[in-house]
Amino acid sequence: MPGTPEYLHHQNRELLVSIMTQAGFVQHVGEWWHFSIGDQMWAYALGAEHALYGRILS
Repeated sequence: MPGTPEYLHHQNRELLVSIMTQAGFVQHVGEWWHFSIGDQMWAYALGAEHALYGRILS
């Protein structure tokens, strides 16, 4: 219902998704707050041939 805290939270989450996807990030399927760019999840979501970077080895 408009005006409720839940409604405002939902609108803010939609705004975050819109801004992040316009910037090239992809949203994690199961987490509204988790975004990726350049990693394996990003490549899979976009259908890219490969990720831009992999894990860091120490």
